[in-house]
Amino acid sequence: MFDDVHLSTMLTTIIVFLLMIFALNLLLYKPLLKFMQERDESIRSDEEKVKQDFKEVSNVAEELDKIKQNTREEIARIKQKAIESAKAEAEAEMSKKRKELEDKMLLFYKELAKDKEKLEGELKAFVPEWKNALNANIKNI
Repeated sequence: MFDDVHLSTMLTTIIVFLLMIFALNLLLYKPLLKFMQERDESIRSDEEKVKQDFKEVSNVAEELDKIKQNTREEIARIKQKAIESAKAEAEAEMSKKRKELEDKMLLFYKELAKDKEKLEGELKAFVPEWKNALNANIKNI
């Protein structure tokens, strides 16, 4: 059964096999394992960087939210000041107009009183004539 197997061929095959394993180990397996380890380390470091970047982005997002909130509050304060200022200006303008209208009304009342006195004076001047005309009309009846 093992008649055609030669010891020298078998030893040569074993030596070639061991040399091949050694050569493959040196040329293929070790570089491949080294590459895989480096790749794993690179992936881990990239994951860490992503986590750090995510934390930074989260912090930036929080800061942006704070800035937005502060901006909204500042806008509300500015609007409130503008409204109060506009109200004060409107009140001042209204009181100024009210004063002008009151002054005009007083002037109108004074002129009306003068016109009234003048009209009364004119009417009193015609009273004797009207009495005479009324008496004349009464006598004619």
